[in-house]
Amino acid sequence: KTLINLDLSDNKFRKKRGALYNLASVPLKIKNQKSWPTLTTLNISSNRFDREDIIHFFTSLSGPAGCFSRVPSINVSMIQLGRWSTVTKAIVNVLSSNSCAIESLSMRSVSLGLVSDNMWIEFSESLGHNESITWLDLSHNQISSESTIVLGNNLLMNHTLLDFYYRHGNCGRVDNMGFLLPSCIMATSALNDESHGKYETPDEEVQKR
Repeated sequence: KTLINLDLSDNKFRKKRGALYNLASVPLKIKNQKSWPTLTTLNISSNRFDREDIIHFFTSLSGPAGCFSRVPSINVSMIQLGRWSTVTKAIVNVLSSNSCAIESLSMRSVSLGLVSDNMWIEFSESLGHNESITWLDLSHNQISSESTIVLGNNLLMNHTLLDFYYRHGNCGRVDNMGFLLPSCIMATSALNDESHGKYETPDEEVQKR
């Protein structure tokens, strides 16, 4: 049998060096097992992992030795990743890697609004230069209008991202042309626009996630 979908969501994991750490340590524990070659979907959302375990997990998403480096769909929603700058840096490293294989990334409600200004610039730049992600959910992160402007400017350089969910729970939205704009602009220029289904109706797209 081959493992295709792995769902660890909502298991109340919180033990240091627990389940997530051990799964991400496969190359160190099993001889000749460098990755999960058949795995296509990995969901670790809604858990309370230790910071060290989270960093170890994101490290495993990139590089030739990363056991999850070939998994195209990752869901890390409902985990307070933004609380730790070291975790955000680990995410930046993954998104910036030339070997990044992530195509679908769900980071809904992960406290990105807590990320420092300097680290937010790095995070935004990494998304701007990423060439693998086509589907991204950053909704419900309490991201400010100022941070939205930084992210929007960097995403102008991204020509790979096709589906982007941002509007709910942040100070900004994607307009009908696909540009990310802050609420202070949208309130006067496009507040009454019809929402663009491709970008701003994730609830209707739930079956496609």
